[in-house]
Amino acid sequence: MKKIEDILKKLYKDLKLKTIFKYLVVTLIIGYVLNVFWSHKNFYVNQYILIIMWMIQIFVLKKIDLENDLLEDELKKRKEMVVWGSFHSRTQQYITPMHRFVISCVFISIYIVSMFKLGCLECTPTGVYGGVLGAIVFATGIQAYLKYLELLSFAQDLKKISVKNYFFYFPALTDWIVRLAHEFSYIEKWFLILGLMYSTMYAINLPSNVIIFKNGNLRIQTSSKALFIITWGGIIIFFALAVPVFTFLSRYFIKGCISKCKGISIKSIEKQIQILSASASETDLSIIQKKLSLIKMISDSEEYPLKYSHTIFENFYTFSLALLTLVSPFMSMIQPFIIKN
Repeated sequence: MKKIEDILKKLYKDLKLKTIFKYLVVTLIIGYVLNVFWSHKNFYVNQYILIIMWMIQIFVLKKIDLENDLLEDELKKRKEMVVWGSFHSRTQQYITPMHRFVISCVFISIYIVSMFKLGCLECTPTGVYGGVLGAIVFATGIQAYLKYLELLSFAQDLKKISVKNYFFYFPALTDWIVRLAHEFSYIEKWFLILGLMYSTMYAINLPSNVIIFKNGNLRIQTSSKALFIITWGGIIIFFALAVPVFTFLSRYFIKGCISKCKGISIKSIEKQIQILSASASETDLSIIQKKLSLIKMISDSEEYPLKYSHTIFENFYTFSLALLTLVSPFMSMIQPFIIKN
């Protein structure tokens, strides 16, 4: 299982734009030919959205691996071996290849069964093509999501780990902490977009008669209400709710690490002040005053890497995409009501 994972990892890491373009052209041609003979509803919209999603997820995976490698190098360079040990353990061993495989198979199976059962995909060669393409996209997304969870698990460990070699006076400027904040910022922005795309695809492919309003009541008309609730709930939970929560947690964990480093620096200076306080010379008093200024400077320094601190616009971006992801499935719910009236 480990060998298969290594082969797949090497495959997407080595993917070049030229190679990706070739795959896309072949995929588009196959889809076009199938749709000529077995026409499928919303075919071109679905195909283009799925391909865009697959490309985004491939680039996110490549970016995560690149940033993880650079982060490991920086930790080794600073000789933060305890932090490096936690990072390596969480990103390489936290989710075993077998667990990754089982998780992928379970979610992909639910996806394929749900799409056909709920009427999003038709039982035709074109529908099967759509199912396979969707499964590939979904599988790629699962790998990216699991890597995100691994990184979040490492960030959580930071509150228990002793950080030694950091920027003493401005911990938020420590190179590997800045890189970690950058990686989280990158992943979270793209995951919000992907969540909206998953939600939109789900909404536009649900048959209009799956949700009906009758006598003022909302009714689900499908052969499997459980699958409808699982798939719809999954999109809402894993993207509309989880990503904003994870965004908050990643910032909280990094802030906690920086705060802890600040505390270490301040305690170190306070010990120096205690030693100097034993003397009453003017020189020592002058030094004590400077050290007190240093304590204030450290205490007032940034609690998060400034470049990746969330602005009002970024908070609005997170809230808006999460809300759209949450609302999108409702479009198919109100569609019959709008058409009827």
